[in-house]
Amino acid sequence: MTEADLRRAHAVHPVAALQEQWSLANRDFERRLLPTAAELGIPVVAHSPNGHGLLHRNGEAAEPGIEDTRAALDEIAEEHGTTAGQVALAWVHHRERVHGVPVVPLPGTTSVSHLHMNTAAAELSLSGEELRRLDAPPRPGDFARNRRPGDNDRPSRFTTHDIRREG
Repeated sequence: MTEADLRRAHAVHPVAALQEQWSLANRDFERRLLPTAAELGIPVVAHSPNGHGLLHRNGEAAEPGIEDTRAALDEIAEEHGTTAGQVALAWVHHRERVHGVPVVPLPGTTSVSHLHMNTAAAELSLSGEELRRLDAPPRPGDFARNRRPGDNDRPSRFTTHDIRREG
């Protein structure tokens, strides 16, 4: 989806929410579409807020720059007595405050215990310094394995074909 697609869609009918991949491992959305979504008052559903698990799995082959991000996540998690995954999810929750647009993270889960951990992350309050530490590592779209084929380059979650025909 492009900024123009979002504007055309919103002109036809107010867009209730925009779902895009958004995490510490993939922040391309912040540069591409978030300013337009915020301007139009469109809430964001952030799918894969843990980077398809990349931000909380240990022992995987290193991605360029991921070591710094994981180290920051681990250190902050230890300070709060939580997991790195919960900190990564809390970072996404905090983006609402940073960008002034409602954000609903949509993490996947494989168990009820993970569901409880994901829910608890919404209550985790990160300090300004902690947020700066998490923002400091390399700015992605950046960790290539975090992307699935077609992420962020497919047309959209709704049909823009009809919008283009009308607009």
